Amino acid sequence: MRWSPDYEIVLFVTGGATIISMTRNWDVLSEVPLFPSTPAASGDVAVATSWHSDQIVSVAWRADGEYNLVATTNSKGDTNFRVYDRAATLHSTSEPVPHLSHIFDWRPSGELIVGVQKVPHKACADIVFFERNGLRHGEFALRDEGEVEELSFNTTSDVLAVKLRKAGDTSASVIQLWSRGNYHWYLKQELRFSEGGVQTLKWDTENHHRLFVITSDHSLHTYEFVWDVSVQLDTDNSCGTPTAVIDGEALLVTFLGRAVVPPPMSELRLTFASPSKDEESLFSLSQLPARINGVYLGPKSRALLSFSSGELVLTDLSATDDGSTTQAADSYLGTITDAMVSDVAVDVEEPIRLGNLRCVAFTSSLSFVGVEQGLAGNRFVAVTLAHSPKTEETPAVTEVTEVSVSSWFSSLFTHVVYYQREEAIFAQDVSGRVYRVLVREHLQQVTTAEEPIYSFPSLCHYFNVFTMESGVAVVGLSDGNKLYINQKLISAQCNSFSIHSDFFLYTTLSDKLYFFSVYRSLEENIRLLDPSLKYTDVVREIERGALLVTTVMSGTKVILQMPRGNLEVLEPRGFVLCHLRRLLDKGMYRKAFLGMRRHKISFNFLVDHNPTKFFADVHKVVADIKRVDYINLLLTSLVEEETSHTMFSDPWNLHTLSAAALSNSAELELGASAAPQLTPQQAASYQHHTAFVMPDDVELPRLEDLGSKRVTGKVNRVCTKVGEALKAADEEGYTLSLLTSLVRQRPPRVQEALSRILSIKEKEKTQEVAVSAEAALDYLIFLVDVKDLYKVALSMYDFPLVMLVAGKSQMDPKEYIPFLAKLKSLPELVCFAEVDIFMEKYVSAVSHLLQAGDKYYEKTKELIVSRSLFSEVYPFFYKTKPEGLQWLMEAHAEYLSGKKKMVEAGLLWTKCKQYSKAVSAYISIGHWREAITVATRYQSLKGEELVKFCDEVAEGLVENYRFVDAATIYTTYCNDGESALDALLQAGQWDEALRVCTQFELYSYEEEEIPEAVDSSLSSLMQRIHSKTTKVVKCYDRLLAVRFELLSAPPEVLAAKADNPDGDNFSDTSSMYSLQSASSFASNTTYSTIKSQQVAASKSERELRARVSKRKKKL
Repeated sequence: MRWSPDYEIVLFVTGGATIISMTRNWDVLSEVPLFPSTPAASGDVAVATSWHSDQIVSVAWRADGEYNLVATTNSKGDTNFRVYDRAATLHSTSEPVPHLSHIFDWRPSGELIVGVQKVPHKACADIVFFERNGLRHGEFALRDEGEVEELSFNTTSDVLAVKLRKAGDTSASVIQLWSRGNYHWYLKQELRFSEGGVQTLKWDTENHHRLFVITSDHSLHTYEFVWDVSVQLDTDNSCGTPTAVIDGEALLVTFLGRAVVPPPMSELRLTFASPSKDEESLFSLSQLPARINGVYLGPKSRALLSFSSGELVLTDLSATDDGSTTQAADSYLGTITDAMVSDVAVDVEEPIRLGNLRCVAFTSSLSFVGVEQGLAGNRFVAVTLAHSPKTEETPAVTEVTEVSVSSWFSSLFTHVVYYQREEAIFAQDVSGRVYRVLVREHLQQVTTAEEPIYSFPSLCHYFNVFTMESGVAVVGLSDGNKLYINQKLISAQCNSFSIHSDFFLYTTLSDKLYFFSVYRSLEENIRLLDPSLKYTDVVREIERGALLVTTVMSGTKVILQMPRGNLEVLEPRGFVLCHLRRLLDKGMYRKAFLGMRRHKISFNFLVDHNPTKFFADVHKVVADIKRVDYINLLLTSLVEEETSHTMFSDPWNLHTLSAAALSNSAELELGASAAPQLTPQQAASYQHHTAFVMPDDVELPRLEDLGSKRVTGKVNRVCTKVGEALKAADEEGYTLSLLTSLVRQRPPRVQEALSRILSIKEKEKTQEVAVSAEAALDYLIFLVDVKDLYKVALSMYDFPLVMLVAGKSQMDPKEYIPFLAKLKSLPELVCFAEVDIFMEKYVSAVSHLLQAGDKYYEKTKELIVSRSLFSEVYPFFYKTKPEGLQWLMEAHAEYLSGKKKMVEAGLLWTKCKQYSKAVSAYISIGHWREAITVATRYQSLKGEELVKFCDEVAEGLVENYRFVDAATIYTTYCNDGESALDALLQAGQWDEALRVCTQFELYSYEEEEIPEAVDSSLSSLMQRIHSKTTKVVKCYDRLLAVRFELLSAPPEVLAAKADNPDGDNFSDTSSMYSLQSASSFASNTTYSTIKSQQVAASKSERELRARVSKRKKKL
């Protein structure tokens, strides 16, 4: 008989080979034969089996109650099982499996069935797995002889409990807890029970890792387990970050700081097995092999192992770091028993039971503190050890020298972390309260605080202590994925966390990894989580389901475990940059360079992190990096950008910390559970904020506010300083780096680089050199385009070098060899000029041609005119050929005239004494003042000639509608008041016209001409005003009509317009037509207005011109 998990259905198997299912009210739901002859629902054919009274029957339900299993075992030991659904319909039937036990259980997650198979030729039984359709799905072997009595998976299917009874002994039982990772089954815990053994066991359905055990004496034992990582974090990485994994009698150790070995493999395997009859036992163990139930790692690679037999064993993991030892003898330091502790402990009411010791934390390499759980309560036990040096003749024997025990207290502590700076341990009880427990005077005194220092809302199964900018930070992670730091809720979906010497890390259920800087306050770190800041160093994506295992303190590695069990290593950019900053602050440039090279960090960071220090240490930088290819790599990667504020921006502003704060972060002391420590002096500086340069009111910048941070001159300065350091170190050995420092500047100093190659070529003739000229040229071609290099070589007028460069290029020798031969046949200056022309350096070509003599003067003039080099060659003419300045200025003036630059042309014509051309140039652009000045000063025009000339200039100004300037010329130079008045009237200058009337006593104009001109202008103005007013009125009327149409439109039309603004509805059509009408009206009105204005202006101009011509005839 077996009830379903929800206790709604009970299943019976009767002696008549019938399966009966009933409700809890004993109503029969179904009755089916145990051995049906019809096929199963899955299509499997039922296996015919005869029924005998000696057959064993077992029933097992799946956790959700949808399926159940009925297994039958015959007298031969063959077992087969049938799977039924909730309605007792046969789903599948397995083949008979020999020696398969009747013990079965379902795995809650996944559709696997677990059973026990005892093969005769094997000493230990196998745990086998089947799929729901009866197919076998793997197995693993137990490690002890005995009879398996019960199997039970917890609700999350990550722990399998196996109840085992030793063969031949009915008074003792063992419960083993197995877990699977990366396709390997680990034996994690072994619980031993004597005096009748265990009756049954049961997992809690709500708390997934709580196990209830009922023993034969009717006692209920409750065990609650938590997954934890046994890792020792050392700030200086001297121990290599050992990480231990329990696997029964074996301890699997991997030093993650040195290598990451994929589980179930390990770098080191320590096996603690039972000795044979001929061997002397290292431990006081029972007949069954002892299993490791707990491992506690301490400083200096110490490990304290807790065995299921109740003993504690101290080992030294560093003694077997070669990974070749499979036995524990090499690492064994000694065994700690209850008797050894009781002999030293004095004034203790009840004896100390090491088997009840939990939550052990090392306070040094030979001392530890733990919580003993007893019936009277809990008490702290502090133990100090001593051992003799280990030799080949005498193994090290651990001796208990001191034991300190606190009084019993009621709180049940679940976590203990030793914090060396406080000489105290931080302990958390089952209610989430955190106490500070002081351990002083060489562990001779243990005192507990009466009041908790912090209280988490609930018990945090993962608990630790570390240091932040504001002081000690207590962190806890509850079973509900809530992460707290000093009682403040940080995340409600956290699933793991770890501590680094510079950062606090945690992962979330959304598969993200977050980073908090320990050098900043909690509030500053939380503010950086704002998504709008977009800092990539604060959060990053990780693989789904990944959990933090540990970090390498003061290193760059973060180790995560995937859901399957394999390990992956990340090196976050924040870790890398912080590590690089520390190296650069310490002046360890080679290590920093290699780190940048490995992690593909731009080498600009080497300069931009602290430019002042870099330039001060540039000689040390060259000496540390040393290798030529590394220095070349540094120089070629330089860009005009401050990368420390752009691609490598620091969201925590760690660059504002003092160098001592970052340098000392690697020496922070950590407790057994990875809590960063500070010396008292450092702690005081942290507490009073004296270790920080950044004031409290400084705002952290947003990433988008940083800008490009482009700088100018950085590349040139770095190349120059590095080049000087290279010359001082080994100029010949660093030839290639010196070439790089020259051509990487802006503009590239290619000519100097080629000159250096020429000097090497000359030196090769007399002595041996480190780098040949040909090798240097090959390298230079790698940096500079060979075509550009060929042109630069030509500009140096060194034809052997040109031939050498051309031979390295893809140029056709049929082209450049005749060209070079032709150049060699020319006179030197002419050859230089031809090279300049080929290089398009025309100014230099003119200089060489002028020096070549009068024979090439015409060619020089042709070159100047064809390339418009007038302004650039004046110095050469002043120095070499002053008699040619007249031609140069005239040609220049002609060129400027063609470009319509008449002012400059007029100046040059004047300089050349071509006054008529100068006057024409000025008059063509209306510069009448310059024209009259040249005419009167240089052409000496006077009297009638000057009046005639000025009258012509004024007429030209009137034709160009410059009436005021024309009136000025008439009054000043022509003494013609009437012409001046006519021009002023056309310009509408009434006040100036009245002044001229008075000046020339032309009062008739004041009575007749001026009023007529005013009336005409007023009429034209009123006409324009009227046309504009008419236009505005029409547009206003149309606008009112459109608005009225919109207001009177039906609601559905307005709604349609709102839903579809581009739709073709009534309102849109009306608006469209109104706009067209308005546009047509506006265009017509504008055209008519402009036309009327043009007609009026033309009429006034014709009348004025008629009066002027009539007046001239009279004269």
